[in-house]
Amino acid sequence: MSKIIMIQGTSSGSGKSFITLAICRFLKKKGFAVCPFKAQNMSLNAVAAEDGEMAWAQFVQALACETNPSVLMNPVLLKPVGDSRSELIIMGKSTGFVHSATFDEYRKKAKPKAYEALRKLLKKYQIVVAEGAGSPVEVNIKKNDFVNMMLAKTFKAPVFIVADIERGGVFAQIIGTMSLLTRKEKELVIGFIINKFRGNLDILKPGLSFIEKKTKKEVLGVIPYMDNILPPEDSLDIRKKLGKTKIAVIKYPRISNFSDIMPLWVEDVEIIWVTEK
Repeated sequence: MSKIIMIQGTSSGSGKSFITLAICRFLKKKGFAVCPFKAQNMSLNAVAAEDGEMAWAQFVQALACETNPSVLMNPVLLKPVGDSRSELIIMGKSTGFVHSATFDEYRKKAKPKAYEALRKLLKKYQIVVAEGAGSPVEVNIKKNDFVNMMLAKTFKAPVFIVADIERGGVFAQIIGTMSLLTRKEKELVIGFIINKFRGNLDILKPGLSFIEKKTKKEVLGVIPYMDNILPPEDSLDIRKKLGKTKIAVIKYPRISNFSDIMPLWVEDVEIIWVTEK
């Protein structure tokens, strides 16, 4: 078995963090010493581990592995503070602020730190479940993207691609993603996981066959829609939810921790975003 497997997605919010968490827990229950890893996370849902600040998602994934959360599992954290500007946390410590126009410069500094952290985890654990970020085929930034396919190629990691069917366009998501990968990158892809499915699976089956015929890769699973699993990390994850009890939340131009509203995100409660009286 490879010491590292990788979960990438067709987009942000596709469910990579949840799938990574589930695989981490499964492997732990099978008796493996396992841990999560995300080379870079962009999120305001951060928490203090024993050795510094890290993303909340990797913190919870580590708990699912029954191991101590460490900044090694999320060596680079970007915390947005405004349009095109983020605080840069490397190995749990703030190193100042970066602007989107200078992201390529920061990536050159961050990549060695991230890969060094991963090498340390690979020495300590039997399996590392690495999570990608966003999409692996953002052609404008791919050259310096050290979080997705560059990482998979460097560490020879088999890749599982997650797609969100609830948003629609899942066939275009998967086939479009594969069409933009290089031949060597395609060879690393083991198959696909379709996430957040509602409805009759029999109706979906012809589409699954279409994906497999087009890509020559297997659809490994279809995950049913599950609400309230992990706190949302960006606005794409905040979906309308109906309920008898309505709670109004003021929608400011900026949102800090999306997890702040999660205690309200319960059964039979509808969150209404308001911008005026």
